[in-house]
Amino acid sequence: MKRWVVVALLAACGAAPAKLEHTPAAPAQPTRRSAINDQQATIPKTPQVIHLEPMRIEVITDDQGREQVVAYDAGELFDAGNEALIAGRYERALGHYDQLLEDFPDSDLTVPALYNAGLAHEEQGEWDAAVRRYADLATRQGTPRDLVDGVIRMAAVLAELQRWPDAAKALDELLERDDLTPSDRIEGLARLGYVLVESKDYAGAEDILRSAVGYYAEIRDREVLRSDYFVAMSQYYLAQIPHRQFSAIPIRLPDKQTKRDMEAKADRILIAHDRYLETVELANPYWASAAGFQIASMQKEMWDALVLAPIPPRLGPEAAEFYVKEVHRLSRQFLEKALDTHQKNAALDGRGIRTDWTDASKREADKIADILARESTGELVLPASGSGGALHTLDIDPGSASPGSGRRSPAAYVPGRVDL
Repeated sequence: MKRWVVVALLAACGAAPAKLEHTPAAPAQPTRRSAINDQQATIPKTPQVIHLEPMRIEVITDDQGREQVVAYDAGELFDAGNEALIAGRYERALGHYDQLLEDFPDSDLTVPALYNAGLAHEEQGEWDAAVRRYADLATRQGTPRDLVDGVIRMAAVLAELQRWPDAAKALDELLERDDLTPSDRIEGLARLGYVLVESKDYAGAEDILRSAVGYYAEIRDREVLRSDYFVAMSQYYLAQIPHRQFSAIPIRLPDKQTKRDMEAKADRILIAHDRYLETVELANPYWASAAGFQIASMQKEMWDALVLAPIPPRLGPEAAEFYVKEVHRLSRQFLEKALDTHQKNAALDGRGIRTDWTDASKREADKIADILARESTGELVLPASGSGGALHTLDIDPGSASPGSGRRSPAAYVPGRVDL
């Protein structure tokens, strides 16, 4: 058996109206010394009121009939939840945050508690539950910073779920706000561009991503961004558009069609190559290494496409055999370029830059070196089944910075409420 009571704490100088529990504290008036009598001070016209968080007091009766008084407030629950979150005890953290939300629904800490509860769900891969927390946060009376962080976080998780229309809607609404910082706006545009790329709305993505890069060029001399991460992300996904178009173009017969397909692939690969180089020049380690990986991958993809292209049916057996050997000989240059670029990307590790992309380049370099070695002995190697013309990707979310449970927690750039 237990009894409890909630006590609202107010400290006041003078009588305070009963309804001050939910009103901002009245500012203290400055004390001024009189020119005639320096010991006489002006008395404040209104009492000084400090609004403190409510406290919950429970009187608990144990099995032996002994009573114990337990008192706690929202801050203690919030701190306990944060400690559990940092320690990776996510269910315990959620228990503390939920208790705060239930016992202190009017606390100023409900918004950060919802935010951190969303983080706990993300770390467990509970994406739908995380979305619900962030959606609840958006309905609360928080600061603009709270709401912006919550919406961005929600959009990132919706993208993780591949709910592209929902993610785009959330980001469109975010970008309509007139109180975004330059960093927020560039991030919102970068994330929306990513969503549109994944939705295969390449024309829409091109417009959005160009606007992000253009906006950065406009403000960079007068604004300091929190990070260059999302500028580089925008440029990277601008490169992904022609890269994906290049990968989707088949090489077909007859000869005239083959020529058109090859010209179209060459056009797309050149545009993508230049855009990836612009990503590298922005010098963000993550996206620069991603761009380096993709430049090498396009060279390998070109080799894949050429050696898997259909053999002209007019050729006889001997001519067809000679044709295939010549295709492999002439295509070798693309493997050599891919190997060189992957090796340079992997070498970034020696300069203190190690990312998922540099690790991936090490693996790809080994595979390509093996193919070249086998080809040098006269073996005509073919790409693994299903790999011809396929876009090389990693299972990495575009905003990820730290691994979660199984998959990665998106948008980890946002300062966690655990830092409060």
